[in-house]
Amino acid sequence: MIDFELIKGRIQKHRLSSIVTKSLELLNEVQRRDDKGFPFWNILVLIRWAYLYTTDSPLRKPIQPHEFNQLCTLIRDFEAEYDGLCFKNKREVNRSMRIIAYQQFPHQEKFHNSILSRHLVIYTKLQGKFNIPNEFEKLTEIKLKSFLEYAYFTFFFFNFDKLGKDTLRYEGDLFESYFTLFKSKWSVSELKKFLTLITITDKSHFENLQRLTSERLQLYETNFFITKPLIYFRGQYRIAHRSLFVQTLKHFIYNYLKQNHTQFPEEFGKYLERYLQLGLLENNISFLTEKELKAKYQLTKIADYCLDNNILIESKAIELHPRTGVMRTKDILEGDLDTTIIKAYTQLLSTAAAVDSTKQWWGVIVTYKEMYIGFGDDAWIEFMSDPVQKFCSENNIDLGILPPQNLCFISIDDWDYMMQVVKDGKATIRQMLEKATQLNASPDPAEKILLFDQALQKHFPIKNYTLKYLADVHLELDIIPNEDPLILY
Repeated sequence: MIDFELIKGRIQKHRLSSIVTKSLELLNEVQRRDDKGFPFWNILVLIRWAYLYTTDSPLRKPIQPHEFNQLCTLIRDFEAEYDGLCFKNKREVNRSMRIIAYQQFPHQEKFHNSILSRHLVIYTKLQGKFNIPNEFEKLTEIKLKSFLEYAYFTFFFFNFDKLGKDTLRYEGDLFESYFTLFKSKWSVSELKKFLTLITITDKSHFENLQRLTSERLQLYETNFFITKPLIYFRGQYRIAHRSLFVQTLKHFIYNYLKQNHTQFPEEFGKYLERYLQLGLLENNISFLTEKELKAKYQLTKIADYCLDNNILIESKAIELHPRTGVMRTKDILEGDLDTTIIKAYTQLLSTAAAVDSTKQWWGVIVTYKEMYIGFGDDAWIEFMSDPVQKFCSENNIDLGILPPQNLCFISIDDWDYMMQVVKDGKATIRQMLEKATQLNASPDPAEKILLFDQALQKHFPIKNYTLKYLADVHLELDIIPNEDPLILY
C-alpha cells in the first residue's frame, strides 16, 4: 500500500508554482483534445495538496516533467488502492459504481439555460417568509440576480473556443477582454466583489473546501470547487477545469447559503416543494397537496403530493454528504439518511396506507441534487430494509402497498425533464416510472441502469424546454456586452 506521506514528501520537494503550472497546463491540454478518459479529478486534488503542503521557497526546486508524471502516477495508484471499491459480486459492483459516479458524474454534466431559469424561479419568483434574495445580498453584497448575470457572463468566456474560430485557443483563464467588457457593462466595484467571492487566492481558502480528512478518500470527493471555482495564480484568474463552472452555475447559491445561513436548509425545502407544483399545474395533472391530505386523512406522516394513478411525491432539499457518497457503508447510509430519505419513504407508505391500502402505489422522492441512490430496490439492499421494516411493523402497514421496486429517486433536473416529456405528450409519469424500474431490474448488464436520468435520456428524449416556467425565464438575465467579445480577443 502506498502511504500518503510518500506523496506528500514528493510534493514538498518542489515549488508550489511549478506544480500548479504543470497541473494547469496538463488540464488545459486534456480539455483542448477533449480527452474524456483522462482522470483529471486527481489533478484537481493535487492542486489543493500542493497549496497545502508546499511553498515557493528557494530551497525547493521546480518540478521537472518526468517528476510531475511520476507524481501523477503515484497519485493514481494511491487512488486505486481504495479498499472501498470491490467488484466481486453484484451487490458490491452496484455499490462501487455509485462511489465512482459520485466522484465523476458531476464533471460530466452539461450546461443548459433551464438551470438559470430554475434559479430565477425558485430564488426570486417564489415567495416565502425567508427572503432568499435579501439574505444572499446581505452575505455577499451582491444582488442574487446580478450574481447570476455575472456567472452566466463568465461562463461564456471559458467556452469561447467552442465557437469554432481558429484564433481561439483554450487557456483556462479570463483574458483581457473579459475585464474590458465586464466594466463596460457593470461597475469595477461589482467586478471586484464577484471575483473576490468566487476566487481562491491563498492556502487558507483550500483548507476547508473538502470535508473528508482521509487523503485517499479526498480523491473521490472531487466536486469541491463549487463556491471557489477560480484560482488567482501568477496575476491571472484561472480555472482548473471548465466543468467546475457548470457546477458553480448549478449549485453556488444553494451551497453558499447552506454554508453561511442556518435557516436556509429548512426554508429551502418549502421552496422546492412549491416548485414541483409548477410542472403539475402546467401539465394539468390533478393532485392533492400535503395540506389537503392532512385535512382529509388526519395524518402526521404525509407525502407532499398525491397524484392520480396512485403516485405519491415527496421532495427533500438535500444533498449527499461526501462521507456517504464515498464510503457508502450500511451504517453510514442509514445514519446519514435516516431523517431524510428513510423518513421520506415512511411518509409515502403512511400516505398510501391511509388513502387506499387495497391498491399498489408508486413513490417518487425528488431531491435537489442527485443522490446517487437511483431506485428503491438498490436502496433497500444498501440501507433501507431494517428501518423501514421496523416502521411498517410498528404501524401495521403492509410494505406491499408501495414496495421498494416501485420507488424512484430523482433530482430536480430529472423532475423538470419529466414535466417536459409529459408536456410533449411522449409519456405519462407512470410510464416513465415503469420503464425506468424495468431497466433497473434488467438482468442484462447492457440494459441495466444505475440512475433514473439514464432512462430519461435514452427512452424519452426531448429537444428543448417549452415549459412556461422554464423556457424563457433566463432571458431576464441581461449579459449582452456593448462590444463583440471576439473582436476584443
